[in-house]
Amino acid sequence: MQSLSNEFQTLAKEKNLNFVSNLSASTVVFQGDRELLQQALKNLINNAYKYTPAGGKVCLTLSIKSRQGIISIEDNGIGMNKETLSRIFE
Repeated sequence: MQSLSNEFQTLAKEKNLNFVSNLSASTVVFQGDRELLQQALKNLINNAYKYTPAGGKVCLTLSIKSRQGIISIEDNGIGMNKETLSRIFE
């Protein structure tokens, strides 16, 4: 995940965005398809970058609750309308 975080950092600089992540400090093991997880994160981060204005902020955080990893992506972009919200995981 560290290389993925570095990739997001580089892209953020190109788009004049501030990218914050705590993934590099994490030592969590996920079960599942690594490539699918990375692709899902890339899609969500790229959408955050696409709709966040220059100078904006995108945060990728990992937290642990009841032995489960929770990945959150937060940005200060324009948001999603109700029609597209249902398609977020396509």
